[in-house]
Amino acid sequence: MAFNNKHAIVTGGGSGVGAAIALKLAEDNAKVTILGRRDKPLIETANKHKNIDWKVCDVTNAKAFKIILNKDSLTLSVVGLTGRFLGALIIILFLIPDIILINN
Repeated sequence: MAFNNKHAIVTGGGSGVGAAIALKLAEDNAKVTILGRRDKPLIETANKHKNIDWKVCDVTNAKAFKIILNKDSLTLSVVGLTGRFLGALIIILFLIPDIILINN
């Protein structure tokens, strides 16, 4: 699947499933911004593909997360669903046209 002209945000993108999803989206030509609480794993994942950018953000902080979303022109979101991401999920549903939800 090609994601040309799509900008994806991936929460938990520094490791595990989030990192794998970010890499796959980047390989499929999406511009990807990965979010997480620790810069080291984000940097390591971002260094694996030129289409991946990173930002430290605790997505359980709805205010900080909304600031990130408003700064970027996002067209696709990949969000790991857990209880603590509910606030972030509500913000995403209103701000981003396409969303993919992953229950991890």
